[in-house]
Amino acid sequence: MRTHDGVAHSEAGDTGAQQQAANLVRDGGRIVNISTEHTKVPNPRVAAYAGSKAAMEYFGHVLAKELGSRQITVNVVLPGLTDTDGLSPEFRANADTFIAQTPLGRLGRSEDIADVVGFLVSDDARWVTGQTIAAAGGLV
Repeated sequence: MRTHDGVAHSEAGDTGAQQQAANLVRDGGRIVNISTEHTKVPNPRVAAYAGSKAAMEYFGHVLAKELGSRQITVNVVLPGLTDTDGLSPEFRANADTFIAQTPLGRLGRSEDIADVVGFLVSDDARWVTGQTIAAAGGLV
């Protein structure tokens, strides 16, 4: 977990990290968790991963209620298919099939997700808490 200017980010989506963040973040701070589309769109071979992310989402929503009195917001970003080094060669070979299903006609880019996170940690999002925000080009 990293902290910066009162912002904590649970990179692993671990509820333990969220508990630590709750103790580290100053009043008025932000916690943003990164989830996965697999919590909304079931796919084979990702049960454990999707289950752990679903638990992290739920825990974050509860934590938002617990930390609200300190003006700490807790939200989840749910990225869709994003073009990263983590995409498998098998996926890349069939990427056009998925891209065709996306209303915006492309895979997400890292900056698409980063911009949503940037908004959630800004003062502009001070009234947004306990939410899962899909940054998925319309697929989720």
